[in-house]
Amino acid sequence: WPAAVIGPVLVAGWLAVLSAAPRLVARALSAPDAVDGALRARTLTAHRRLTAAVATAAGGTALGCLVTAVATPPSAASTAMLAAAAAILLLRMRVHAERRRAAALAIGAALVSAALLGTLLVGSPGLLPWLCGVPAAAFVAGIRLAAQKTWCTGRCVRRIASAAEFAAAAAIAPLGCWAAGLFGAVRELSFP
Repeated sequence: WPAAVIGPVLVAGWLAVLSAAPRLVARALSAPDAVDGALRARTLTAHRRLTAAVATAAGGTALGCLVTAVATPPSAASTAMLAAAAAILLLRMRVHAERRRAAALAIGAALVSAALLGTLLVGSPGLLPWLCGVPAAAFVAGIRLAAQKTWCTGRCVRRIASAAEFAAAAAIAPLGCWAAGLFGAVRELSFP
């Protein structure tokens, strides 16, 4: 596979793992136990496994975004995919309140945002003042909001954040196909 295809595939795959991580961990430890000591040990094991899964998925997503930023030419597709991945990682922080999981997601979002800024800078160098100020301020504000455990106090705000995360997640597959050049390849087949 060409490197331009590997990045978007990594991003989509690791974001799928990130969204499925709680279910995978719960399914792996689903045998019922009546003993309190065993239940507590299994709960701690589940928390450790979930933390490992979230950290791995955030790191894999960041790696895929870095490969996408380096291997694909700067385009609207790669830029939009990087922005959607950064938004998903930031918005997923509200779900994972445990400190290590939130830190892994924040570091992943920071790496993806750095790749996004690099892609934007290479793609349009005339936007340098905007690229330095506005996204940096938005990222700092997003980290501040996402790091607080009680930032979603109202039901309306929680639903808006969930809808934004869902919209970004739904956009990852088509954006990944677009960034990898799949749509262009299908168009060039020119079926009779």
